[in-house]
Amino acid sequence: MINHCGIVLHGEPIKDVFGKVPIKDYVDSIWRDIENARKDIVIEPMYMVLNLCRVLAFLEDGLYLSKQQGGKWGLTHISTKYHPLIAEALYCYKTKHAMQVDKAYAKDLADQMLHNIEYKRGAV
Repeated sequence: MINHCGIVLHGEPIKDVFGKVPIKDYVDSIWRDIENARKDIVIEPMYMVLNLCRVLAFLEDGLYLSKQQGGKWGLTHISTKYHPLIAEALYCYKTKHAMQVDKAYAKDLADQMLHNIEYKRGAV
């Protein structure tokens, strides 16, 4: 992320300090962050919803996105069935409100997203 989105506050340019990360290693890292999403989405719904969106955005479109950007991407690329959940995650992210979810609905999103992510991950 730092190589694509980082901002130098002081010192050398990012490209001179941080090496390139192989795509396979980056995909492995983001996968590990969401691999337990079906369980974690009811514990940390805002974090997981937005992270699932950003991971899929990377695998589908090669985008390196923040959580907020990932959620916005999700609202234009993921089934409208899940838009209320994504919109609520974005609202809670912005306002710092605790997110409450219907567990079955949240797990359904996680299942669908993980299915899509695993399919795309296999192509990397």
